[in-house]
Amino acid sequence: MILYDETDQRVLSVSARNVPTEYEVHYTVEYSLDSGAKNLLESQTLTATRDYTYDSTLVLGKAREQELLREAIVDDLVSIVLKQISTL
Repeated sequence: MILYDETDQRVLSVSARNVPTEYEVHYTVEYSLDSGAKNLLESQTLTATRDYTYDSTLVLGKAREQELLREAIVDDLVSIVLKQISTL
């Protein structure tokens, strides 16, 4: 059961003109696993991050890059969760 999930980004660095030049994208998920009344896996929280450079002249390409990074983060988190479940 997914209890919580959130994705966001934050500025990592700015230029001398105070324009963002690097961002960090993060995704957090909290989950647990129950089988009927039996709790198989206590609540777990995972967070994965990726960073990318930003150039205001390449806005469309950077938006796609951010989207791809989020998808890669989700894939990584899903793999981790499935590994944990497979060990039960």
